[in-house]
Amino acid sequence: MVKFLRDEKIDAGAMRPARGGRIVNAVLSQFRRLVPEMVDTARTRFEILEAVSLMAPVGRRALASHLDLPERAVRGEADKLKDLGLI
Repeated sequence: MVKFLRDEKIDAGAMRPARGGRIVNAVLSQFRRLVPEMVDTARTRFEILEAVSLMAPVGRRALASHLDLPERAVRGEADKLKDLGLI
């Protein structure tokens, strides 16, 4: 057994991809508990990427309105996505 956050035990032998992705689900669950803001950031970035791909060409103001996010937040995340070469 592998001891993880808050004494939850995860069977290392059961952590095989063929088992329905148990390890991925376990890691994501613990990741959400450890750094929930990272999950929110990833979700926001994914939503921006998805909206850009569906609405292109689109400006930040229209994107912010579509996603119901502040334009400043969209600008910051879009800049980061651009720096990463994703948009």
